[in-house]
Amino acid sequence: MHYSNMTAVIMTCAALLLPLPLPAEAQTGLQDPDVIAAEVEAFLLSQAQVLPGTPEVVVTPPRITR
Repeated sequence: MHYSNMTAVIMTCAALLLPLPLPAEAQTGLQDPDVIAAEVEAFLLSQAQVLPGTPEVVVTPPRITR
């Protein structure tokens, strides 16, 4: 992976870790960590498709306490 591509991936991951706005009906509860991890993994895999080789992505669900 080229340095500029790696930087873009890191910046994208950082942006995904920021709190996302929730729909009005979900604002009282927490987002499901498994859903968050699945969405991040799907996004990273879709972004990596333009790079040579076979991408491998492992996302650990966040530990949400609040």
